[in-house]
Amino acid sequence: TDGDAQFLLANCYGVGGLGLPLDRERAFSLYIHASKQNHIESTYRAGVCYEIGIGTRKDYGRAMSFYRKAATQSHVASMYKLAIILMRGYCGQTINMKEALTWLQRAAALANTQNPHAMYALAMLQFSEEFAEHRIADGSYALELLHTSAHMEYLPSQVKLGELYEMGSHGFVQVDDALSIYWYTRAAEQGNADAALALSSWYLTGSAGILPQSNREAYLWARRAA
Repeated sequence: TDGDAQFLLANCYGVGGLGLPLDRERAFSLYIHASKQNHIESTYRAGVCYEIGIGTRKDYGRAMSFYRKAATQSHVASMYKLAIILMRGYCGQTINMKEALTWLQRAAALANTQNPHAMYALAMLQFSEEFAEHRIADGSYALELLHTSAHMEYLPSQVKLGELYEMGSHGFVQVDDALSIYWYTRAAEQGNADAALALSSWYLTGSAGILPQSNREAYLWARRAA
């Protein structure tokens, strides 16, 4: 479609790809044109341009309009973006936790491998004192969200699971050395420094029948964390 073609061209101008000159104003203009043809990703990108001031002047009001337009068309990244903006009062917005949670829950329900962030954010409300009154009632649901996003290779979720199974938490997560080591290893092997450091600690102490103590492995993982 014309929208797809304009989106591709906008991306190329945005980074100077496919032999095209870097031209962020042109990229922004193309995102706007594609958005008018209901190209949802372009609508989101136009919002980002307005929020940050790329290729156009910064305009939070217009950024919010484009994010809302994309979010109402079930664009997951836009739903998540709106949730964080309204939760934190970014972009000149008044904090609105009720609306923020609505968008966050919708984004979590539609999360995918490209956009797993909302599942993690929704789960983390369970452990946040700042948002204590907005916690998910069912702790097992928070754990399920972490597992689902961790299997999508979302590193913060993998690290959090490693921590939860190492320490136990809130009565709904039992200590499980094997699962803690598994999730720390999975994140550490993808280069996460926090997970590598935690794995180093596991090797320093070892876990009977699960992980043999190894000063060498502890040292190697600590080096990777540095």
